[in-house]
Amino acid sequence: MHDPKFLKWLHFIDIIQQAQKGKKWTKKQWFAVHDELFLQAYGKESRNDQRAEDDLKILLKDRARNWYQKPSSFRLAVIDSQNPVEKIEKNTTYYMMGSLIRFEETCVKISYDHYSQKCYQKLDVSWNFASDYINQTFSSKSLSELFFKSEVIAHLNFSEDGVGDLMFNLDQIYENFGTFFPQSHVFASIIYKNDLPIQFAKPIGVQNVGLIS
Repeated sequence: MHDPKFLKWLHFIDIIQQAQKGKKWTKKQWFAVHDELFLQAYGKESRNDQRAEDDLKILLKDRARNWYQKPSSFRLAVIDSQNPVEKIEKNTTYYMMGSLIRFEETCVKISYDHYSQKCYQKLDVSWNFASDYINQTFSSKSLSELFFKSEVIAHLNFSEDGVGDLMFNLDQIYENFGTFFPQSHVFASIIYKNDLPIQFAKPIGVQNVGLIS
């Protein structure tokens, strides 16, 4: 994950500038690093390749490939795993066990998408109640291991010919500019027709397409 080919928050700012000038990239380019991860998991000499049942081997490989290659709409989220969380803060979104959870004054939003300003579920739980519950439930060590500051920063929609259209809100980007460590990774998740409470359980690796000339 330290490979410079992986998209990071600092790179994303540059990519936005290129996108504003009309630059676009294909799905193959955006997810090139995940293709490499896929080959490690399902290519030659992988654990899957060692299976005795050829039909099962092919089935699992095809399903894993189609899972991230067939969808046309994705969310992009920055997840800051560099700075350990010491306490939960109000009006802040966290990645926690595959879901993005936002704590606000009067509610908790599950699977929150900052770009679209939507969430899977809104719980009428006050900030005081939520913060007290978190503090009583999680130790400082657990808090730093399970919660990471995060935010959905853009949507990525692909046309039938595989060209990506990067959708973002500049005001939101500027708002979050100093919130995340510059080397925080940016991951993708699929936008399903029926939303899910856990959308980043299997994050999709995103290429630093800004390096592509």
